[in-house]
Amino acid sequence: MQVTVLGQTSAEGSTGQINLGGPRQRAVLAILLIARGDIVSVDKLTDDLWNGEPPPRAIGALQAYISNLRRVLEPDRAPRTASSILVSKAPGYAIRLPTEAVDAWHFEKSIRDADGREPAIRRRILADALALWRGDAYAEVAGEPWAEAEIARLNELRTIARERLVAATLECGNASDAALDAATLTREHPLREESWRLLALALYSSGRQADALAALRQARTILGDELGLDPGPALIELEAAVLAHRVVTPRTGRSVGTTLVEPPAPTSDRETFFGRADELRRLTDQASSIVLVAGEAGSGKSALLAASKAALDSVGWTCLLGRCPEADGAPPAWAWTEILRSAAAEFDVGAHAEALAPLLTDTAVTQQGNRFRLLRAVVDYLTDVAATTRVTVILDDLHRADPETLALLVALARSSSASLRMLGAYRPDELGPDHEATLAALAPLSPVRLRLTGLTDAEAAELVQSVSGLTPERSTMEILTERTAGNPFYLRESALLLSSEGAVVATSEVPEGVRDVLRRRFARLPELTISMMRLASVFGRQADLEVLLTATELDTDTALDALESGVVAGLLDDSDPTRIRFTHVLVRDTLYSDLTLIRRRRWHAQIAEALEQQSPQDFSALALHYGQLHGDAHTRKALDYAVAAAAEADDRFAHGSAALLYSDALAAWDRLEDGSVDEQVELLARKISAQVAAGSSIGAAEARRQAVSIAERTGRTDLLIRTLTAGELPTTWLKREYGMYDADLASLIERALTFDDIDEDSRCRLLCALVDEIRGEADERAMEAAEEAYTLARTLQSPEVLGLATNALWNLVGADLDPERRMSLSLQLIELGTTHDMPVFAMIGHHGSFLVDAVERRFDSMRAHLDEEFALAERYSWQQSLATCHLSRGMLAHAAGDIEAAHRHFDAGGTALRSSVAVNADVIHALAYVTTAVSTGTLGAFEPGLRTLYLQYPAVAADLLALALADLGRAGEALEVRRAAGPIRHDFFESLFLALRGMAVLETGELDQAAAVAHSLSRFTGQLAGMATGTYVVGPVDTVLARLATALGDTDRAADYQATALQLARAWGNPQWILAATRKPQEHSK
Repeated sequence: MQVTVLGQTSAEGSTGQINLGGPRQRAVLAILLIARGDIVSVDKLTDDLWNGEPPPRAIGALQAYISNLRRVLEPDRAPRTASSILVSKAPGYAIRLPTEAVDAWHFEKSIRDADGREPAIRRRILADALALWRGDAYAEVAGEPWAEAEIARLNELRTIARERLVAATLECGNASDAALDAATLTREHPLREESWRLLALALYSSGRQADALAALRQARTILGDELGLDPGPALIELEAAVLAHRVVTPRTGRSVGTTLVEPPAPTSDRETFFGRADELRRLTDQASSIVLVAGEAGSGKSALLAASKAALDSVGWTCLLGRCPEADGAPPAWAWTEILRSAAAEFDVGAHAEALAPLLTDTAVTQQGNRFRLLRAVVDYLTDVAATTRVTVILDDLHRADPETLALLVALARSSSASLRMLGAYRPDELGPDHEATLAALAPLSPVRLRLTGLTDAEAAELVQSVSGLTPERSTMEILTERTAGNPFYLRESALLLSSEGAVVATSEVPEGVRDVLRRRFARLPELTISMMRLASVFGRQADLEVLLTATELDTDTALDALESGVVAGLLDDSDPTRIRFTHVLVRDTLYSDLTLIRRRRWHAQIAEALEQQSPQDFSALALHYGQLHGDAHTRKALDYAVAAAAEADDRFAHGSAALLYSDALAAWDRLEDGSVDEQVELLARKISAQVAAGSSIGAAEARRQAVSIAERTGRTDLLIRTLTAGELPTTWLKREYGMYDADLASLIERALTFDDIDEDSRCRLLCALVDEIRGEADERAMEAAEEAYTLARTLQSPEVLGLATNALWNLVGADLDPERRMSLSLQLIELGTTHDMPVFAMIGHHGSFLVDAVERRFDSMRAHLDEEFALAERYSWQQSLATCHLSRGMLAHAAGDIEAAHRHFDAGGTALRSSVAVNADVIHALAYVTTAVSTGTLGAFEPGLRTLYLQYPAVAADLLALALADLGRAGEALEVRRAAGPIRHDFFESLFLALRGMAVLETGELDQAAAVAHSLSRFTGQLAGMATGTYVVGPVDTVLARLATALGDTDRAADYQATALQLARAWGNPQWILAATRKPQEHSK
């Protein structure tokens, strides 16, 4: 276990990075770590967490945080055993870890350990201790009063350690190195006399007496101006000693130096590949059809892919390379555009030309169904090419991949083979939810995964020698390797400094970061080269050469000569004749961050104007550059280009990108002096549609509330209807929190339905919107509205409206209580979607058919419909639909008794839900695990989490929490919680919640409730409790009915129920359910 707080708070265990939860839960860990093993009382914890004003249920929430932390910190701890890391001891909690396990603790111990050691050993210990810092101490809680003292203490210790390191360096005879470090200290802490003393002493020891005196006088001036104080005795005595040449210099040793090797000139091949022999072998091993390379920035991923490409090219492979752009504003799936255009230059696209047009040309996809054609065409075309020659598809910088690139990656990966291989590289610390979901989707294909670490000492020495043309002394190489951690990019940049400025600078500047190394390299370049590179940085990682030349104020030859100097310096790559590319994103970021805001805006304007001349259809880039500018004319262009780019993204099914672009357009609208409300409402409506299509229900709901408020203020019917029906994409899930709905919005829709001037199409859409808002809460009115919409839609000539109305009715007809009508509506949706190229309706139809088949145990048909649903969701990258499929597969695995497989599917579903920002994503995921605990009899382990859930959603969690408490032997608490449970809604959760209610009533001994529960639950006899949810099942309903009947004294009916339960459990094959159904009902009681 390793915990870091000197930077971003994180923890890593034997299985990798640990998810420490949300901000407040992470704050609990921080408070306990600051206490360094001492007990922190519950009162102090709650006061600190809620800034002295804890809510009424703060202790319950705190217990949930503690329980969650224990679970993730000790995942292998057996249930009900005491925690050895996060311990409980009156009056609170404490963290118990070895000193070396927490970087802040280790840092402080190292400072103490360094005292009294030999200078060289002391220097090494202090350098190692300072290397533990990767950012500000406890950065995540820096603004909290309870953290201020510890942060200040650690910062002071860090400064002391740096001063002691300078002193040790000076004692080792490295006065020049010490002077550089001391100068940095005086710049950062100009009021610390010790830093000035060390600087002056180091300068004097370097033979720079005048500079030493100047430093001491500067210290005197600063102390006098800032504090009104004279220097202390140490500085006064040192100044006198310098003037009298009486300074006792530290013992000298040989300076870190270098000797020349043959040939003396640095190598011209900046990209020579070093080390990585094993990784290169695995990347070129034909037995591995998919290989994924992970590594931090500068670890050599791109170089490794380039070396693999060269190796494969040399033995007859066709390698197709695509890079995910690091510049904002790039078209969706740009990496695949690069890959396919390279392939098309050698292999005829033939019959695939039309379908591949969106990636091979600037043609937009105009129909929703064409997205599937596009994905299928990419797979088919590359498979055809692989039938004639061996193909390796290489995708670099996957951490920057957009959803469309990821969807194509997964689609092609499923068709990979010995002749169609795939290589990919990414930075693991820059992955988003979409990328995590993609890795989860690739996991069943068993890709080879490589994690790049630093180069070995020998490999690092080879790289530095090759790049610098020098053979560094061993001590120099040890420092370089230590401070760069073997990162090839950092080593390469340090080697260039070594060749130009010597060992002292090269070994002292790396700890200050590559940014400083790069700035030093920039300073040696011609001013025009720096100017052109800064202009290029405004484009992003790469720039279109023609646009760049148009945007500059230099003539073409001068500009090209300036760029050539950057290429020669190894900072720019001109291998693509149409583009100029920075060799590393850190180069670009350093240049861009150094620009003033005025200069940035000026250059964004020049680039925007150049783009309009050279690439007027590059809407994304134009929107990006005009979006950085002010003034009505520029703002209007920013808005128009953002809308055009969003429409293009929607056409490419990049709905998440489209939603962000519509947000940019709305931000531009806000800056306009004459923006019309019609335009604002239309932009909001389009944003809502894109968010719903992308699965972002929460964001869509917020945007709709804003749009409705604006439309209401205008008093215009047309705008109100436009906002009320925005985002009417049909779904299988609720677009709001369970048990909650917006009554004001529902009333507004009802009022709109009374307007005299609405047409039948608008009326039907409003009715569907009403159903969406109130289903599960006002079912009678919802059914009335759905039936009216369905009847009305069948008289109109709009397949889309008919699909919306059918879906509205479909959502109200349960698969468990009215399977015949649910199946009829599902088949209608399948036919409608298939006939009219509206796959979303077909997908919903397959989901409904799957559920009905599951209820009626038609297993083959059930799985076929689920596979069809998954295929459609995957083709169109519908994240929430993919999540639904994963959860349904988890439900089937649970029903079959394979709990491990169920959890794998549930995890995949949870990841997909979170990536789409779905409502209640974490709750949905957690409840799936809870249902398996009900089956396995381990519900008590979930008591802390269920208590937290109960505080948020008492109606959902009351019975579950009561069962967990009963399992733990806390009968009194269980009864109290059970009695607080509210009525159960008549929706797709009904059989699940009734079964849990029946179990809870029996466990708490509330037999007066048993008859009513049994009566309601008996409507679901012969079914699995929860099957209609498509996610949650807890066993046959009849098992619970048998126990209830026994408790009520009806033994004959109990026997009938038990026989039905056993038949159902055997049909599904779940051993826990079979065991429960074979036991006598009274044996279930405690």
